[in-house]
Parts: sequence; structure tokens; C-alpha cells
Amino acid sequence: MSSQTRFNPKEAAAYLAERGCPYKPSSLEVMRAQRRGPRFYKLPGTRFVFYEKADLDAFMGLAHPVETKDSILINDLVTRSATSRAKGD
Repeated sequence: MSSQTRFNPKEAAAYLAERGCPYKPSSLEVMRAQRRGPRFYKLPGTRFVFYEKADLDAFMGLAHPVETKDSILINDLVTRSATSRAKGD
């Protein structure tokens, strides 16, 4: 699989798992629906979805999966709240 540059969801899940990010194809599907996770491509007028190797590699390098703006705001609030509690505010 190392010379391959495009992966269907099953292959993408296997590629990620081989590199220490154990996701199932169904998990990738959920992340697509939630607009987070690795960048994916869908052929217009079809149900065919694929991932580029560079996008999977970039996803593995992120501290957090790609998230929607709303979830980032929620995560910021949670982080700030936890930081305030730790400081005793």
C-alpha cells in the first residue's frame, strides 16, 4: 500500500491503523458526516468517496482532528474553563 496515493474508506482506515491511528471505515463515515476528520473527495453524482495519502498523513499530524467552527468554539470554552479552574479563578 506504500506506493498508493488514493484510498477508498476501507483502505484509508487500514492505512491510518498501520500508522497508529486505529479508525474503522464506519468511523471515517461518521467523521465525514460531522465535517471533521481527514479531507476526503467525493465524485459528483456518485457515492464514491476517496482520500489522498497526503491528506491522511496531514490528519495524523494534527493534534486534533479537523473540526467545524462550532466545535472549535466549544472546545475553546471547555479549555478556558478548565484552565480557570486550575488557576483557582
